[in-house]
Amino acid sequence: MIRRIAGVTILGGFLAAGLGGCASSPATQFIGLNTQAPTATHRAAQSVKIVPIAVGRIDLPPDLDRLSLVRRTGSNRLDVDDTVQWGGPLGQLIQQTLASDLAARLPPDRVILPHVPRPASGPMRFLLVTFQTFSAGPHNQVTLQAHWTLVNARTRAPVAGRDADIEVQARSAQGGDIAAAMSRALAQLADQVASVVRKPR
Repeated sequence: MIRRIAGVTILGGFLAAGLGGCASSPATQFIGLNTQAPTATHRAAQSVKIVPIAVGRIDLPPDLDRLSLVRRTGSNRLDVDDTVQWGGPLGQLIQQTLASDLAARLPPDRVILPHVPRPASGPMRFLLVTFQTFSAGPHNQVTLQAHWTLVNARTRAPVAGRDADIEVQARSAQGGDIAAAMSRALAQLADQVASVVRKPR
């Protein structure tokens, strides 16, 4: 009888410990990207004639293409933080944010936002972006390395393209601060694209 009671007591202790562990698990934090207003340098003149642009394919490395926030902790090490997650697929968040950033830097109606019907006729271009890396490093520095290409929507012939190598310092290792730094890096990418698009050809 005594041994049975002791067994129940021990089992109850394990249950209590298990429940306590669940109760202390950190809540999942959801983060997103946001559009950055352009500086005076990157505001487009309303008279600039630009062929409409739609932000198309966004290619991410497999190790970054996930809902959890990924940080680089070394040259060959990644920290996948399941307690900090993106509010949606990262590629779609980048596409939406980059399109909005670009729209803020080009004349009205020159950027076709995702999920907006594309023109049935007339010239149009796609902006395609391939990322080599886009994450925070050991010192909370966000690195964006990518190649972007502007292509003719009908012929798929390249019109322009550049490599982008951008670094932005995050305020801390917190998920929200890293997302904010990533947003600023995307805005700088939009600055680069807009500067090339605005040049007369």
